[in-house]
Amino acid sequence: MPKTYGFHYLSEDGDHLYRLITAGHQTVARESYCWNGLTRGGRGFIFQYTLQGAGRLRFGTEYYDVGMEQAFLVKVPSDHEYAISPEHGAEWEFLWVRFDGLGAEELWQEWMAKLGPVAGFSPESPSIVLLRQLYRDASAKQTGDRFDISLRIYEWMLTLLRMLAGKEVAAADKIPAPYRQAAAIMDQHFAEELTLTQIAGEVKLSPNHLCGIFPRYYGATPMEYLRNRRIENAARMLRENSLPIAQIAARCGYSNTSYFGKVFRKVLGLAPTSFREAGPEEIQDVLQLLE
Repeated sequence: MPKTYGFHYLSEDGDHLYRLITAGHQTVARESYCWNGLTRGGRGFIFQYTLQGAGRLRFGTEYYDVGMEQAFLVKVPSDHEYAISPEHGAEWEFLWVRFDGLGAEELWQEWMAKLGPVAGFSPESPSIVLLRQLYRDASAKQTGDRFDISLRIYEWMLTLLRMLAGKEVAAADKIPAPYRQAAAIMDQHFAEELTLTQIAGEVKLSPNHLCGIFPRYYGATPMEYLRNRRIENAARMLRENSLPIAQIAARCGYSNTSYFGKVFRKVLGLAPTSFREAGPEEIQDVLQLLE
């Protein structure tokens, strides 16, 4: 039996409050279950976390499995659609929250830029703990007034921002083997041409699953992690020897020296030549960006 709790706001509440539009817990087992982000009513952002089973999300022309301990974040309206995924089980159980407010758009944009539509969350992560508590309080009618709700949504959004900032990186001994193996492949073969599909194939995961879960443990997507390892090694070579920049770029996986320079500057804020000539204190500050 689906349980959904809706919240209504007066127009005079203005744009200053964070709004909880709906919160719910549901198990679906019918193939007809489907939501389209261009045809459903209203506005806001939907965060939906899978407890059991799996769903499938279409975002634009791309498709993503949303399995256990994975969540998606989508904007309404936007070109997306999600439905149950029959090949992954007969049922799909999930928690969700639909929310809106100051900064929600920026949060969604940062999520999309760093993770894509789908990301993994441990059940013990602050985002999911607060989501469960919010749902329990909604079902018990103990969420408080609109100001209390606004504060809770703001606190919950901060947990997502913290995750996006890489503050929830797990200890190495708690990282499952496939993700440790993926990181090791990139650590050891950063100079080679590597694609997300190749890395995922080596560790026997789908590219979508690897891209969704990897940031939980390393604070970056696989391709961001690979980029950082390449730039980290390039920075070391720039300081330790006088090799031409083109050779260093090639040894770190970049066949195009100009592109290497753009990536290096984007990550560290200095051109390779400037980095090579910078003083020790400035170098230390810059290298913290790769941690």
